[in-house]
Amino acid sequence: MLQQKWARLALSLISLFFISYAFISFLAEHQFNSARKLEKLYLWQDAYRKYETAVHLDPFNCAFLAGFADFLLKESAYQKNKTAWITKAEALYLKSMQLNPFCADCALGLAKARMAFFFQDKDKYKLKLKEAVYSFHKALDNDPNGANINYVAGYYVMAAADDLGIDDKNWAKKRLKYAFQLNPRLGQGIYQLIWQKTKDFTLIREVTPGNLTSQKELLHFIVKEGLWQYRRAQVKKVNDYLKSEDPQKWQEARLQQGKLIQEYKLKINSG
Repeated sequence: MLQQKWARLALSLISLFFISYAFISFLAEHQFNSARKLEKLYLWQDAYRKYETAVHLDPFNCAFLAGFADFLLKESAYQKNKTAWITKAEALYLKSMQLNPFCADCALGLAKARMAFFFQDKDKYKLKLKEAVYSFHKALDNDPNGANINYVAGYYVMAAADDLGIDDKNWAKKRLKYAFQLNPRLGQGIYQLIWQKTKDFTLIREVTPGNLTSQKELLHFIVKEGLWQYRRAQVKKVNDYLKSEDPQKWQEARLQQGKLIQEYKLKINSG
């Protein structure tokens, strides 16, 4: 009889524990979702408190830790004491990585936090650059086919190429090219970064995938930046890829071009 009472008590306590845990988890998720909404409304102080409460209520939720860290890292740009905010973000990313070593976004966030240290003071935080590159590699190990992860990793490492070796630069180049291949809309940002950092048009060509869409993106960049010395060669490349990928459309374009030239000649002669 006594054993049955103890068994019932134990079951009651276990049930109470799970009910309490579920309730606390529900409260934490509510706080986290509220924080994200407040952040979108630019109510940053309120968002900060909500994020902090969510992490306090459920300190073992990887998504909450990384979400709060993302917020801190973004907001650090507007704070007087940037280092304190970046430091807290880095600590949260590290904890999220301990909870889930296979979280690609957590590793990516950690790398970005370490890059934030480096860009703040390159001499003081030189070691953070190496740690950031390691974290970018970790993120790619966990999600090698993610367009955003390849883009962000390649972008940041290329931005710090002057302080890294040739192997890191080549790695960044491959990451950018692959991201571009997965999502051609990333092309203009990639071109802008490389041109701003290096003025190396050969490097721009090297990160451009060999397909019509990407070659058109490059032509658009050339025209936008007024790089007329590269325009003729790029127009030829676009035409070559058009001929290869869509012969019918290429033929139609040639006929249309011929008509325009003929009309122009007739106009000149009649004038």
